[in-house]
Amino acid sequence: MSRINLILQKGAALTRAQWHGAAEAVALRRGAELSFVGFYPPLVKNDLSRIRRFGIDGMLGMFGRRDSADYMRRLGVPLVSVSGGRPFPGIPQVGTDDRAIGAMAAEHLDRPGILSFGFFGLPQNLASRARWAGFAGSLRRRGRKASRFRPERAGGPAGRYPLSRLIPWERGIYAWLEELPKPAAIFCFDDLRAYWIAGACARMGLRVPDEVAILGAGDDAGYVLAVTPHLSSIKLPSAQEGFQAAGLLLDQISGKRAPDRPVFLQPEAVAARPSTDILRVGNAHAAKAIRMIREARGIGISVDDVAARSGCCRKVLERLFRQHLGSTILAEIRKEQIEQVRASLRAGSASIEQIAEDCGYTSLNHLARDFKKRTGTAPGAYRRQFQRL
Repeated sequence: MSRINLILQKGAALTRAQWHGAAEAVALRRGAELSFVGFYPPLVKNDLSRIRRFGIDGMLGMFGRRDSADYMRRLGVPLVSVSGGRPFPGIPQVGTDDRAIGAMAAEHLDRPGILSFGFFGLPQNLASRARWAGFAGSLRRRGRKASRFRPERAGGPAGRYPLSRLIPWERGIYAWLEELPKPAAIFCFDDLRAYWIAGACARMGLRVPDEVAILGAGDDAGYVLAVTPHLSSIKLPSAQEGFQAAGLLLDQISGKRAPDRPVFLQPEAVAARPSTDILRVGNAHAAKAIRMIREARGIGISVDDVAARSGCCRKVLERLFRQHLGSTILAEIRKEQIEQVRASLRAGSASIEQIAEDCGYTSLNHLARDFKKRTGTAPGAYRRQFQRL
């Protein structure tokens, strides 16, 4: 019998999706058992003694703080840390690639007509810094720049806007939002911060998404659906984090060697909602063509099809795409195809060859090259992140 514990207390607790994933992994292992024992650093001596009495074989939690990591290591049992925080020697970590989250945000928000980009995060948080690096770096490669909110530098417009007194740095947020050239697109570290920005925009009279587009991360319904317009958010593989982490822990308990490096999963996709509906194309033919590509998800249409149905010839439409989108017709078709491939790889059991055919690729090799070029990973490797152990 292998008995593992999920940390429940504030500061080290798994999210509900993560512990659901962990519970599924445990249920699939014969002779494994899951328990829940609380842990609270100020009462560490009592908690450690109580955990030892339970005969725990391994611990699963968020050990991103040095005090939590040190306390847990005193137990002398295998540990796995889930998502975020600083990795510590001897504690394997499973999480989502924060730089990839930032890059996905940049790809989603870099649309025609956007004049400025902003990032609202947590200054001392390592995951926030990594998401900023991925966001700013991806935009830089596209010839764009991003502004990061800095609480220590921000002043505030005195008395100009009502204060909710519910969020920190509120005056500074007002000043920062005022300074960003409009229309602006803001990526927030998580959905809570996106909710704050949406509230600040409402109090300032800034229209979302017409003046400020907002994107969060985590796809937490409690925040993204709590404001109007609803907030777009990057979906994270939280359940898979818990599943992978529990599997690693059970492997260690059975005597297998722990991985030397953190295991990072890729973010799933953007759950697009009205807060980032920022298609602004100043030409009716180009706008009609873009909508057609999106509605078809890039599948079963060619450049000639798009040109014919847009009402102008291919040569003229290509020029309009370069002028208004900074892209080509084929590049936009491929972008939509890749999103459909991602969804198919995550959700279904169809072979990659079948997915290539269903998504309009002429061959598996064609799909593999395009997918690797646009996502940085191979289709098979991407799928394995979302398969059960």
